[in-house]
Amino acid sequence: MLEPSNSTAVRASSVTVNPGDIDAFSKVMSAITSDIDALASEMTSLISAPDLGEYDQSPTALTRYRKAATTHRDFTAALALRSDKLVSGTTELARQYRDLEDLNTSGAAVITSFLGTPKES
Repeated sequence: MLEPSNSTAVRASSVTVNPGDIDAFSKVMSAITSDIDALASEMTSLISAPDLGEYDQSPTALTRYRKAATTHRDFTAALALRSDKLVSGTTELARQYRDLEDLNTSGAAVITSFLGTPKES
């Protein structure tokens, strides 16, 4: 396993967690979520004003198009919601790891002061 370059990583057992990496993932997912939301909005406008070319006069073609496009748009909107939850969850996870690091640091400082020995860096 590659060690992250950030020295503030939390290490438990054989798993190393870097809150900065979690934040970076959250930011990437946030940008992807914005793209998915934009796609769902564009699909909504295409559903309301379809351009079927030579099939414009076919009610059956229009019905099939709207049904398929609406299904696709609904799946895309659901994906955007799930992606947004992933962004929220990873942002919260990074915050919790940072809080844990801060708590561990302050706990180490308290223990060091009681023992009267300098803490190692």
